[in-house]
Amino acid sequence: ANPQPIFVSRGVTVEKADCVGKTKDHLRMTVSQDGTKRQCIGFGVGHLCENLTPGTQIDLAYTISINEWNGNREIQLQIVDIDDASHV
Repeated sequence: ANPQPIFVSRGVTVEKADCVGKTKDHLRMTVSQDGTKRQCIGFGVGHLCENLTPGTQIDLAYTISINEWNGNREIQLQIVDIDDASHV
């Protein structure tokens, strides 16, 4: 019954961002920091897609999940919140 921990990474770089889903209301993106790249998914935040161009610096709040697809398992960040990191 414990809540899932929420992590924060500041100043991560957007590598790629796409709107996904039948109505394009979800966000799938790749972010990087210190040489590590991670896939992210954000449900219901597809409207943010147009502002997340490659090279954009963001602060990212997320939970950690496992994405299983086609027999592969991979760590995936599930987006809780995104903030423009330019104010840092």
